[in-house]
Order: sequence, then structure tokens, then C-alpha cells
Amino acid sequence: MDYNMTFAGDLTAEEEAALSKARAAIDAAVHPRNVPEPERAAAEKVWNALWDAYDEATPHYYRLNIWGMEEARAAMDRLGMFTDQDHPEWPRPGDFGLTEEDLYDLTESLDAKEDPEAEDTATDQEDPLAEAREKFRRAQDAVTDAEPHPVEGIPWHKLCSNDGWLVTPAQIGAALAKWEAAYEEDRQEVAEENDWFPEWIEWLGKAKERGGFRVR
Repeated sequence: MDYNMTFAGDLTAEEEAALSKARAAIDAAVHPRNVPEPERAAAEKVWNALWDAYDEATPHYYRLNIWGMEEARAAMDRLGMFTDQDHPEWPRPGDFGLTEEDLYDLTESLDAKEDPEAEDTATDQEDPLAEAREKFRRAQDAVTDAEPHPVEGIPWHKLCSNDGWLVTPAQIGAALAKWEAAYEEDRQEVAEENDWFPEWIEWLGKAKERGGFRVR
């Protein structure tokens, strides 16, 4: 299980252009495994450089695997950056006249919209469940985007699953305030135990200025 986190706000035109350029360079390159020796070593250097450039072009994105997120949660909890505020109750499909199969169709539809390479399978046939699906989606958003008050940190559950949670700017700001208020020796110890943690803190600060971030 991975936690893929992205800024909630849209990318700028310049960021979109840089990302497209980096992705195109990788698509045009020859994978090192398809390069014979002795040229393979040089091809691997080129390949790695292209991916480094891609990482530079994706400042809106941060990924942690399940182990990394466990470490992040432990450190953040230690520093008081979480709250135990719960989320609203999840909507029930039946309340919207939908079945689980209808929800599967909705998920496929949303995934296709987010995938720029997905084939366009739209037809002129009207979807009789379109209105119900949209109402259900909005009800889900009300859960994932909830900002319980008072805002004193990031609700624990928002970093415990990849259900599309929105971590809001206010929640990030409150969590970062706890980081800043922590004893210096505690912050140093956390950074020594997880050398990537300062980078994570820096990314949170950037996300705060970009509408928060989504956890998928």
C-alpha cells in the first residue's frame, strides 16, 4: 500500500509544461535493459538523470510507502501534530438509490477522468443514474474534505488510509505550528531517526500554500 499525495490546487501552466517535458523525455528514451553491453552503463546514467529531472518537475507530489507513513505518523504523533477528531459518517449507497455495482462504475468513471491516457468510451446514451451518482460523490467529498473545529492539527485518520482525504491548509498550518513549537532536541532526534523527515515538513509547508493536499 502506498500513500500518493498531491497538492489539492491546480498546477500552474509552467509546472504543467515542465512535467510534460520531463515525461516526454522519459517516453522517448531507451530503457537500459534494452541496451547491450558495454553501452548499458552509460544508458543507465542517462535513464537515472531523466528520472531525477522528472522528480524535479513534480514538486506537487509526495509518496510514502506503508512503512514510511508509519514512521511519519509516529514522529508527527510524538510532536503533537495530530488530532483525534473523527470524520463524518460515510454515505450509504442505498440512501441514494445505488448499489455496490453502481459505485464500481462510478469509481471507474472517476479514474478514467483522472487518467489522461485513458480511452474515451463516452457515448451519447444518457446515464439514468448520473444524478444519483453525483449526489453520492458529493456526499463522499463532504466526508473526505471535512475540517472539524477547532483546527489544532491534522486528524489522525487522514494519514491512515488512501481514501482521497483532503488535508486542508488550516490543518497543515496547525500541525506545522506544533512542529515549530516542539523542543529543538526532539526535532533533531526525529530528523536523525528519519533523515527524510525535514523534506516531508518542507513539502507540507508548500502544500499549505497550494490548497492543501489529497491522500490517495
